[in-house]
Amino acid sequence: MSESVEPCLVCGKETNIVCGNCGERYYCGEECQKADWLYHVGECRTGEIGAFWGIGKWKSIVNEHLEVVLAKVDEIILGTESNLPHITGEIDITSNARLWTKGNSTETAILQAGLKAFNENILQYARSTKKGDSTYMITYSSEIRTSARALAGFFKTRDSFGTVWSSDSDFYSAWTSYADCFISYIVVLKQQNRRSQKEYSACQRAANSLGAVLNGRPWR
Repeated sequence: MSESVEPCLVCGKETNIVCGNCGERYYCGEECQKADWLYHVGECRTGEIGAFWGIGKWKSIVNEHLEVVLAKVDEIILGTESNLPHITGEIDITSNARLWTKGNSTETAILQAGLKAFNENILQYARSTKKGDSTYMITYSSEIRTSARALAGFFKTRDSFGTVWSSDSDFYSAWTSYADCFISYIVVLKQQNRRSQKEYSACQRAANSLGAVLNGRPWR
């Protein structure tokens, strides 16, 4: 707990409970913390992202991100997520970046915004797959890859979403592979109505490869 009292980042209720890993985000309880974890996982345990480059912990962070997102995807496709929201359209990464700057360093805010867009596009693809909406499936599969390439550009430049990225770079290859694994996982999950070990293992391999690249080792 903190000596300060701040609004819960999810519901706005005043609280002195902070994230036990990083001590930065305020939550009124476990339910709100879990609701925000999908967006917080990219920065949690790191403090300021800028001080975290090259330390070698990205593999565990990416794998934890994978598990959180896949668990949410399972809820959507297998029918345990209630009140599926109406699909509203594409998510603008630039707008999200402006919304996420308050109270954070520029670098951390950009990364948060990129992960937010990436996560939301995956979940919207899962929802459109659940509904059998082929138009939005095409839209969001494209948006997943676009937001992944933007993250690749960010990790290459470390100061913005890359408007130009090299298709032969390790960052590009690793992020693209990671994005594609979610698309394949969702399609097979819908077809089989259960988690496929083959697709899950492919996602784990993609996560490990991305973590290796972010830790400074070549993609494979």
